[in-house]
Amino acid sequence: MAGGAPRAPLTVRVHDSARGCAARGVPVFLAMRTDPCETWDPVEEGVTNAEGAAAMLYHVTLPQSATYRLEIDCATYFAASGQDACCQRIETTFRLAGPDKQRQVSVHLSPAGYSLHLGC
Repeated sequence: MAGGAPRAPLTVRVHDSARGCAARGVPVFLAMRTDPCETWDPVEEGVTNAEGAAAMLYHVTLPQSATYRLEIDCATYFAASGQDACCQRIETTFRLAGPDKQRQVSVHLSPAGYSLHLGC
């Protein structure tokens, strides 16, 4: 990106729809595999910031193509924010077709459920 900071290959954004604000302090875990017969290899973990965002994969050498599994730990967030929730963990898988590709995972979270959008 000319003139600006480089973008993370993966950005996770979490919004607390029940409280109407960014979800700060949500733990996120990322694993990958390059072959469907392989086990998942842990890649990175992080926590969402004050804007509800976690930029991932900055310091990882990416393969040409891989499948990723993202886990979002809702239970920790809801416990810390004093909300009683049935939604405990969100898991999604997606593909990155190369090191120059970028993805954004946006989650609207509430104690009763969530909606997830995977953007390219």
